[in-house]
Amino acid sequence: MAYTAGKFTNLLLRVLKGEAGIVTPTFVKSPRFTAQRIEFFSSAVKLGPSGVTKIHGLGNITVWEQELVDTALPGLKKNIKKGFAFVQ
Repeated sequence: MAYTAGKFTNLLLRVLKGEAGIVTPTFVKSPRFTAQRIEFFSSAVKLGPSGVTKIHGLGNITVWEQELVDTALPGLKKNIKKGFAFVQ
């Protein structure tokens, strides 16, 4: 987690220095899986001087990809809880 936080912080510093068009994956609030009680999902986001300027969706995914996502959701839910505990 520390490596990822450092990498993301470096991207934010680049944006603050005026670099434009930086797109990176990060966890963001997402309504996509609220039925499964999952508030966050990893999406590509575009960063700008005032913060996140665009959140890219998953787009069209195949049935096989959807099965992979469904398989990953229980683990994701646990990791989100772990992340909240880490921050507190």
